[in-house]
Amino acid sequence: MRRVYNLRAIDMPRIVILGIAAEAFACLEQLRQSGLSGSCTLISPEEVLPYRQDLLLQYSGQLIQESQIMLCDKDYFTRNQIIFLKNKKCAKLDTRKQNLVTKDNDRVPYDYLVIALGAGCGLPDLPGIAKDGVFSLFSLSQAKQVLQRLAYTDTLAIFGPPNECLRYYQIFSAKSRQIKIVSAPKPAEFVSSEQAEWIEGAVISEIIGDGQELKAFKLDNGKVIAAGLMVYAGESRPAGEFLKDGSINISNGYVLVDEAMKTNFPNILACGQLACAAQEASRVKSFEQVCAEGVRAANSLVASLERGTVSCPTCSSN
Repeated sequence: MRRVYNLRAIDMPRIVILGIAAEAFACLEQLRQSGLSGSCTLISPEEVLPYRQDLLLQYSGQLIQESQIMLCDKDYFTRNQIIFLKNKKCAKLDTRKQNLVTKDNDRVPYDYLVIALGAGCGLPDLPGIAKDGVFSLFSLSQAKQVLQRLAYTDTLAIFGPPNECLRYYQIFSAKSRQIKIVSAPKPAEFVSSEQAEWIEGAVISEIIGDGQELKAFKLDNGKVIAAGLMVYAGESRPAGEFLKDGSINISNGYVLVDEAMKTNFPNILACGQLACAAQEASRVKSFEQVCAEGVRAANSLVASLERGTVSCPTCSSN
């Protein structure tokens, strides 16, 4: 059944922040410090609290604890009177009606929207890529599954761009019995050992499983290698697939913003890994950079409210 959330605090604008990455939480915290926490709703595509996406690799390699990547405690939202909607994946942004439409057809209305979804990474198009046991490390749920499988898996396979594969190998080398890396060219820094093999003369052509469970992968030279865990060390990309309807200006998947983090809609802002200035080359941003953009987006929103430069039609109708 379709649900329409009533987010109205009396005479207050509905500020919706989409995402639980560091940039989303930085924006939310800045709005809270500005006295607007009672107006805010945070929407999470996952079942977890906000966390540091940039530390997922270290977490899955058991270099840090889960508590070290979390950005707030479980009582933060109740304590600050902030609405927190979990496990809500967006399917559509209706800019005319000012609604976010989720994949389960719920509708979340907004007066102001901040898009701060962080980074994503799609798996390559390979036969069997959807087998259980194949992951990319861009969500906490996937990082937890990698961590669990490392405890009992004999062979880990890493594939993707060579520099990222090397970085993943350096994290996982102390936790996995055997590591197979499929990438080219092999970096000069990599040193082969009995534990690790870098395969650069072939590419993966198929993921093989017993039913849905990963068992092995096949190379284009016909060789089959057993593996109980495969991690795609792909480069990050913006996580805003639902924005491709054409209303928000995007370039190569990135939301185009001005210096105030505003999009082509004055009441919709974007920040962090998803956002890019019109003349700026897309790049992976540091934790400090995405947090700074989240704060900038919050300050821009507050300034618009104070100046009254962005109308709030549903507020003025009350």
